[in-house]
Order: sequence, then C-alpha cells, then structure tokens
Amino acid sequence: MRKSFRKSLFGFKPAEVESELKQLSSEYQSTLAALQLEVEKKQEELKKAEEEVYELKKKINEYVAREHMIADVFLEAQKKATQIEEEARETARRLIEETESELRKKNQELVGLREKVAHFKEEFKKVLDKYRFSLETVAPEHLSGDLLSYPKLVDNKNKERSTLP
Repeated sequence: MRKSFRKSLFGFKPAEVESELKQLSSEYQSTLAALQLEVEKKQEELKKAEEEVYELKKKINEYVAREHMIADVFLEAQKKATQIEEEARETARRLIEETESELRKKNQELVGLREKVAHFKEEFKKVLDKYRFSLETVAPEHLSGDLLSYPKLVDNKNKERSTLP
C-alpha cells in the first residue's frame, strides 16, 4: 500500500505524514489487538486440545493396561485349558489301560472257566458212559431180586469197579 504525500518547502507536508502515521499506528494497534485476541483464543484452544490429548492418552494407557490384563487372563485360561485337557487325556488313557487289563484278566478267567466246563462235561460224560455201561452189563438176576440193590460200576479196564451206595 503506497501513499503519496504532497510536497512542501522542506519535504513532505508534516500534517499529512503525521495523519498517515497515526492512521497506520491505529490500524497496527487494532490489527495487533485482533491478532493478540486470536493468539489468546488459539492458546486456549491449544490448552484444551492438550488437555484432551492428555485425557485421551490416559484412556489409551488404561485400555492398553486392560488389553494386557485380558491377554494375560486369556493366556492363563489357555494354559489351564491345555493342562485340563492333558490331565483328562492321561486319565482317559490310564482308565483305558486299566479297563483293557481287567478285560484281559476276565477273558483269561472266562477261558479258564470254559476249559473247566469242557473238562467237567468230559468227565461227566465219562461217568455217565460208565454208568450206562454198568447198567447194560448188569445181569438180569440182579434186577428180579431186590429192587434196592445197586448196580456195580464197570470200568472198561477192570470190568467191575465198585458198587453204588
């Protein structure tokens, strides 16, 4: 902004220069006051923003702390779940082994009992065969006499073995 002054005897007219300087000074003062108000507003806004940033940082730190706590709890829960799962697997494995062992014993007992039953059947069959043979070989004279008399067991080797009581 250029202002032209009229000339006087010793240079520019002092009244115009003074008037212009007062006007410039007044404009400068009003501009300075406006800028100072704006600076104060901006400083206040900055202060509020800094307080907001501080509060937000505080919240972020709280959230980070919570996140770490949750992560720790989650990891601990995972460890505990893994431990429980391993214990359950070990217990199941042990129970299966015990059950299989008991099953093997019971199967062995069953085989033994079946062998005993088979042996008993054979022996009983032999006794019945001997008795049948004895009944078949009893002489008819024994039958016509005393009905209370008992036939003799006949052994294939010795032919007569014993009498029944």
